[in-house]
Amino acid sequence: MDPNTPLPYPSKEAPVNDLPLAVTVGSLNYLAVCNRPDFAHAVNRQARHSPKPLPEHMDAATGILRYLAGMPTHGILYLLSCTCNDRLL
Repeated sequence: MDPNTPLPYPSKEAPVNDLPLAVTVGSLNYLAVCNRPDFAHAVNRQARHSPKPLPEHMDAATGILRYLAGMPTHGILYLLSCTCNDRLL
């Protein structure tokens, strides 16, 4: 799917089951907020369609998951580095 293609809004078509998409978007949102801000915008755009998803929306979520699978070493790494000699209480 081309990243510049806008996702369609539902018309009279029957939406797909929204539970898998909602769970996927929720998990991606958690990951974007905590460790991977590089795809936060894509997840935000995907979340707009969660109430009435179409098959194209699930395809877009799958594309985000493929992006993550291809970039497993990217993200924010939090390290504890304390150079002081004080003990933490």
